[in-house]
Amino acid sequence: MGSSFDATEIRIGQLIERDLQKIAVNAADWCVLYRDPSDGRYWELTYPQSEMHGGGPRRLSVIDSDAARTKYGLK
Repeated sequence: MGSSFDATEIRIGQLIERDLQKIAVNAADWCVLYRDPSDGRYWELTYPQSEMHGGGPRRLSVIDSDAARTKYGLK
C-alpha cells in the first residue's frame, strides 16, 4: 500500500479514537455511525471495497442527519 493510504488510515484511526463518539452500527453493511460532539455532525465509517481481503481500506465521510436516521434507525 502507498503512503497516501497509510496517512489516511492513520487519520481515520485518530478521529474515531479521540474525536468522535460511536453512535450505532449497521452490521449488515459493515458501517459504523459516529458523531462529532464539537459540532454535532454525523460521520460514517464504511468499507467501499468490501470485496477485498480484510474489507479493503476504510472511508470516513460526513453523512447528513436524515440519512443517518434512516440508515441507523435513530430517533
